[in-house]
Amino acid sequence: MRVDLPLISALARRGRIDIIRTLRQNPSSKLSINDLSRISRVPIMTCWRAVKELERLKILDIERVANSSIVTLSMSGELTRFLRQIPDSDPHRYAANQFSHRMEDIPGISQTRLFGRVAKGDHAADSEADIAVVYDHIMISSEDATAHIARIADDIEATTGTRVVPHLVRMDHLEQARGFAAELRDKEIIWKRGVE
Repeated sequence: MRVDLPLISALARRGRIDIIRTLRQNPSSKLSINDLSRISRVPIMTCWRAVKELERLKILDIERVANSSIVTLSMSGELTRFLRQIPDSDPHRYAANQFSHRMEDIPGISQTRLFGRVAKGDHAADSEADIAVVYDHIMISSEDATAHIARIADDIEATTGTRVVPHLVRMDHLEQARGFAAELRDKEIIWKRGVE
């Protein structure tokens, strides 16, 4: 596709790629501009200007719901393919994404969520990427899931040089009121089965 100068210029400005990446990583969430600012770590005024600019370029849609503006990606197939080529500049996030998309091959794994220092953005070069791997215990045992994801984590470390540390979480435990699973509810979903 032909990508015009206004789009390239917009994507080069501060926060635009972070906002698009956040929306891609949270496809089923209804994110307001405040949510986008918090999750993408883009200052609120920068986020607001970026969203307005990306809406003018027909990359984002804004829907008014009560007192909030809900932001979603609104792209043609060609623009979607173009934006998928935008890499993750952080090697830890890149490794987390590579690991997460390999979960597609394991029946019973439903999603992955990023947490820990990498999710907060305060990690060092030698940090590990902590990823919660949510599984359906009826479809796959914890032993089988552990064996599969350990092999994939080793492959990712060998190819990227970044260690990914998976933590298994039962899908039915995400609804618990306390504990580790409850803490994961607002964490960034990297990959979800059935969602591109």
